[in-house]
Amino acid sequence: MYEELIEECSDFFLQKKTPQHPDESVGNYLEQEFPKRLGLSYDNDDVKRLKMNLFKQHLKQETFTTGCHSMKEVGLQAFGEYVSFAGGNINLPDGYDTVLDVLLKDIPPECMLFNKQVKCVLWDQMVADNSSAERHSQHAISIVCEDGEIFKADHVIVTVPLGFLKKHASTFLQPPLPEKKLRSIAKMGFGVVDKIFLEFEKPFWEAGSPGFQLVCKEDETDPRCPQEWYKKLYIFYVDPKAPNTVFAWLSGEEALHMEALTEEEVAHTIVQVLRRFTGNDDIPLPQRLMRSRWGGDPLSCGSYSFIAVGASGEDIDTIAEPLYSQHTREPVVQFAGEATHRQHHSTVHAAYLSGQREADRLIHMCRA
Repeated sequence: MYEELIEECSDFFLQKKTPQHPDESVGNYLEQEFPKRLGLSYDNDDVKRLKMNLFKQHLKQETFTTGCHSMKEVGLQAFGEYVSFAGGNINLPDGYDTVLDVLLKDIPPECMLFNKQVKCVLWDQMVADNSSAERHSQHAISIVCEDGEIFKADHVIVTVPLGFLKKHASTFLQPPLPEKKLRSIAKMGFGVVDKIFLEFEKPFWEAGSPGFQLVCKEDETDPRCPQEWYKKLYIFYVDPKAPNTVFAWLSGEEALHMEALTEEEVAHTIVQVLRRFTGNDDIPLPQRLMRSRWGGDPLSCGSYSFIAVGASGEDIDTIAEPLYSQHTREPVVQFAGEATHRQHHSTVHAAYLSGQREADRLIHMCRA
């Protein structure tokens, strides 16, 4: 039933259907429709309550996938813009470094700078000149770093996360971005999704189990866990590369709350939750806990983007539009990153494909 409702949400875009309200959210639609379908079933009240709790757990999982705090933040009309690639997900045995190693193998190391934080990009500074040679010798762009060093360039591809742009768009690029682009940056959503790994001395779960799912009663509290961020935990997966390790996802305000806690507090709370759900009070504290903290990362300010209520796929296209020099009418600042890909936003492959897109744009322009 839940999957059918999610498909219906996508159909508003795919079949050009109009929601009852222009600013309708996916969350509101699902919360209105699911009880209607449930009321038509022949289940007894206990089964209906269980199904309602399962439905609410699915909504939590959807926030991890979408990158929001609540599905009420996600626009219904544009939900179907996102397109999934065929086939399943792939876990890289040695992480994303292996992909980067392949991409960087033909680039001389001296052409790359690390730990060089950019303060601002001063673009379109060039004096008008009809000479192509003179034009490219004067450089339209100054890249000012936090340490005071300045780099000159003819073209720049900006790949900072949308969360960073939301916070710093007015100062990161000068002259200021066009109002249309600023509006689209403001309208799009950008949330926090974190991952928590817990490594135990030995598994407390059944051998061969891929993981275990938690179903919370919404009105139930646990005196051992006074901070209720744990209620956003949906499922624990067993790490296939580390059989003594489980990991879980956490999204939204609960993820931000978790980021502010110590590792000891996070580990203690999660173990209390696991003891409660399994009935096994002998589950020990983990030997090690690792977690991401994307919300507090000043260079990310979150994890990935979604099309929020009031936004559309056109806003993604607007964010992706290059900035053109008033003097040469050429694109001098280009934008790439997952938030600039209309069909695959929020994914790693969107970041990769958008980078290819902008590189191809620059190559084509230079060859013209």
